[in-house]
Parts: sequence; structure tokens; C-alpha cells
Amino acid sequence: MYGLCNDALLFFDVPKSVGVKSKRHSGKVGRIRVAGGSLSSHQVVKELSFLVPGKHQWDITMVEDNIFKVVYPTKADCARLRKINDIKVDDSGCKLYFEDWISQEVETWRFRKVWLRIYGCPQDLRDDYLGLFGVGSLFGKTEEVDMAFTREHDVVRLRILCINVDAIPDRTDHSFDGEGFVIRVEVEGRTPPTPPDHTMQDAQNSGDDKGNERANPLNDDLPPSDAPRNDKSSSASGLPSEQTQHGKQLVDAVQMCPIKFGSFDSRSSLSSIGCASAP
Repeated sequence: MYGLCNDALLFFDVPKSVGVKSKRHSGKVGRIRVAGGSLSSHQVVKELSFLVPGKHQWDITMVEDNIFKVVYPTKADCARLRKINDIKVDDSGCKLYFEDWISQEVETWRFRKVWLRIYGCPQDLRDDYLGLFGVGSLFGKTEEVDMAFTREHDVVRLRILCINVDAIPDRTDHSFDGEGFVIRVEVEGRTPPTPPDHTMQDAQNSGDDKGNERANPLNDDLPPSDAPRNDKSSSASGLPSEQTQHGKQLVDAVQMCPIKFGSFDSRSSLSSIGCASAP
């Protein structure tokens, strides 16, 4: 069992036995298909005995409904019936079709081979060749350990068979000789994730600023000197809000009414705009 550190990496692998060869049929195996109805194995054997004379022990197996696998006495008999192609069965309305037997193939896939660099293994583990095979079993099936690279750089480098490279974690826990530690994993050729340009806090702050601008759309038409200030600045001055508002009206009135000095005194000018000067 391999890929123990993550369920997405877990798999079983059965090695192929040495010296075993796939057995091929002898050329006497054929396929009989029944069309236009259904027949039993006994009825098919009866028709075969008529088509191939002789006292034969027919080896016939129903593999599916109306599909039979049959072993003919000789290769010549198998080839002759395939050439005949089809035979009508009397009193049944069925037809027998003689075809080549094709073994059913199973769809397979290949595991990926990747090189890993593992940081954080103790010295005793880095010197243990078989122990490093166990380290690779955390992520897949270990095929090769690069001991030369491991001794030179103090970093474990090994090749594994893996079913999902994206599921290999950046770090995980491991243990060796009764001691636990954390190892960091780097997949050669895998591009590390790119950090975002803006954090979530920056996005929230930007949204708050835009919300304040939308709440005061009239501020866009005023020059910076005439834009109203925040209420917090008024409260920080220690004056009530009514006096602050009155002072702003006074400043606006003075800016809108130009005063020619020398024509009248400042007291009369201030009284003309509705405000008495301070004693």
C-alpha cells in the first residue's frame, strides 16, 4: 500500500510475477452469437454436432445472453465455420453467427513518475537506503533513491510513482526509529503557487473608501479646500456641531462677498453679513 499521507494518494499495487507469460488461445477458440431468439447450450451443441461430424466432447460456455465461447476440435473446423458465417436453426427462427473470439481488454492508465526533494530528514535516516524507500511510500511507490545527491546536499531526492501529483502536500509528519519530525516536500518541475497581489484586508479597505465616496457624491464637484471635513475632525476641536456649522457658513459668506478695505471698517463689514465681532 502506497501514498499513506493522503487519501487522494492511496493505492495498492501488485507486482508482476517473474517468468509468467500471457497464455494465448490455440486458434481453435471461436465465438457463437445467437440472433432472432434464444438458444440453450444444449441446442447449440446439437447444431455443432451436425455441422462438425464425429464424436467430440464440445467445450462450450455461455459468457453472455446468446453469446457462447466454444473450443473446436481443430483449427480447420474453426476456420471453416467462420467462413460459413451464419447458419439458420430449423424450427426456431434463430440464426447462429460464427465469429472470432476476442479477449475483452480492460482500460488501464499509467501512473506518473515524479522526482521529490525532501527536507528535514535526520542524518541517520538519510544514510539508510531502505529507510528512504519508506519515506517515498508516504506519497507513492518509490522507484529510485538518488543517494549521491542526498549525501552531497543533505536533502533526500527520490523518484516515485504517483496517482495525483497535485495531492502531494508541502509538508507532513513522519517518524523514524521512534522519533517524530516534520518533513518538507518539493516536487521537481511543479510551479509553486503565486501569492496574490492584494490581501483580503487591502480589498476591504479599498471597498470602504469607495463606499464613502458613493455616500457623498456632491464632494466630487467641490475643490479640495471647500470639501466638508469628517465629523470626527469637528468633534476633536472641542466645539459643538452647531457652532462648527455656523463657522463654516461664515467662512463661505466671507469668500463669496469681497470686501474693499478703506471703504468701511471691519466691524461694519462683519455686521453687514450678520455676525458680530468678538469683544
